[in-house]
Amino acid sequence: MAALASAPPTLGTPSGEAEFASSLRTFLASDALAHAGLVARPDRHGGTGLFAARDLAQGFELTIPTRWVLDSTSAGATVLGAAVLGAGMSQEDALLVVLADARPPRKTGSPWAPYAELLPQTSPDAGSWPEELTALLAGTDLHGALALAEAELVKLHEGVASAGVLPAEAMLTLDDLRWARGMLLSRRFPDIVGRGPAVAAGKWGDVGSMVPLLDYLNHDRAAAVTTLGFEDEHWDGGIVQLNATGQSPLAAAGGDGACVGVKNGTPCREGQEVVHNYGTSKSNEELMAMYGFALERNQADKVPLLVPSPIDGAEPVLCHVNRNGMTEELFEAIMANVGGQGDEGAAAEPKEEEEDVDEAELAAVTALGELIAEKLNELNDNEPTDAAYAALASNPGYAARVASVRHYRQGVAEVLAATLRECEAMAQVVAGGATGYDGMEMS
Repeated sequence: MAALASAPPTLGTPSGEAEFASSLRTFLASDALAHAGLVARPDRHGGTGLFAARDLAQGFELTIPTRWVLDSTSAGATVLGAAVLGAGMSQEDALLVVLADARPPRKTGSPWAPYAELLPQTSPDAGSWPEELTALLAGTDLHGALALAEAELVKLHEGVASAGVLPAEAMLTLDDLRWARGMLLSRRFPDIVGRGPAVAAGKWGDVGSMVPLLDYLNHDRAAAVTTLGFEDEHWDGGIVQLNATGQSPLAAAGGDGACVGVKNGTPCREGQEVVHNYGTSKSNEELMAMYGFALERNQADKVPLLVPSPIDGAEPVLCHVNRNGMTEELFEAIMANVGGQGDEGAAAEPKEEEEDVDEAELAAVTALGELIAEKLNELNDNEPTDAAYAALASNPGYAARVASVRHYRQGVAEVLAATLRECEAMAQVVAGGATGYDGMEMS
């Protein structure tokens, strides 16, 4: 099976990148959307979406030549990206720096400037929110994660400055990098099948791909879509075969290589917004971190728990609880923590039969309940007042974000409370009586 084309050959020299930018600008101004029966226009979220320009009885299919995809492969092929990699920084760092360098109104000759001009100039991800909004997240795991993410961004900014990959007069600001991170988190598609060597996940998750025009598609978790060329849950399983010269017989008019795309077979009336499905398994925490919104009663909600390892000096075990309750993985981690391992750290196995439940299992469920109660108490102790919510929601630009914070916090509280009730019920079975946990009033 042939691999998809790697980076465009014009990248890597100043003159070649100027030619690339000119060609990209021409493509973005072309009838690529009209050819698919689509038009870009303002959406109800305050951004830009794609809408049916005519009745589309068979839905839509939008494909973009991979020549115009910005990912770790094409970023690393640029003059700037190669310098970042040469300074010992990661492929993810190179992608962020190259994207940040293209941000308007910078005039550095970036080959990706025509694409960046179409992107929002404010990032939606929670890490880019004003401090008064992120303060509403106090007591949640996301709040702590955002602080760590900001520290990582500061570290990258200092690294870029010390590496000297840009002249002093063209140095990136921390806000430039924050914008690039937000664009990557909120607009990236998965990696492209077969495009270059595999790229390890970075500090911001899977590195992914930035695809002009295709990234106008908004999310609908009910959308039944298939994707061409992306390694995601909607991938149709196919791959575009290239001929001996690296050309694709299926390339769109004007393209010079393979294509990636999204197809939604749902019929659309003229003027109706057409949508993508970013995935049905994302929790509100993930949606907030990447896109800056949360869904009411998201059935994919889950809450991370760091269970201390029974082995001295070992890292805690990351587990999750979700709306389906306690997982076997979590219970086994707790069992290992409360005892039953040898010198090599082998974890004790829970009994399979209810009648064989022993003191170790009672200790495990009690320890889990205490862990859950501590997390729930922290969440509740930092719950903003109704007045605080209302004050910020009165700002039209904040209202949707405030509502998302409430959805997120409510989902976390519901998952933790349900798991705590499950712990209590299990403990009652084991001990033959009621039990509770310090600091938590049981309902």
